[in-house]
Amino acid sequence: MPWNVTVSSPKVRDADLQTYKFYLGVAFNGSENAGAGAPNPVQHVYAGLADGTYSLAVSSVDQAGNESAKSISLTVILDSVSPAVPGQPTLIAAVFVP
Repeated sequence: MPWNVTVSSPKVRDADLQTYKFYLGVAFNGSENAGAGAPNPVQHVYAGLADGTYSLAVSSVDQAGNESAKSISLTVILDSVSPAVPGQPTLIAAVFVP
C-alpha cells in the first residue's frame, strides 16, 4: 500500500528566491516554485512511498541557480502493518459484591 506524504516549508526571506528542491534521503525528489506569487508555505508531495523510515529535506535555489545547504532532515516512519492479535484474556478473579 503506497503512501503520499505532504510536507510544507515556509519561504525564506530572500528577494531572489526561485525554487525549493526536495530530497528523499540523498536523492532529489522534485522542486516547487518558491518565487514571487508562490504560496507560503510551499508544499511538496512525496508520492508512492512504501512502509519504511524516510529522511526528508529541502534546499532553496536563487534566480542565479545557487543552491543552499539542505535543511535539517525530517524523519518520517510509515507503517501500515497492524500489530499481532493479543492472546485470550485470563480470568484472575470474580468477586460477588452484594
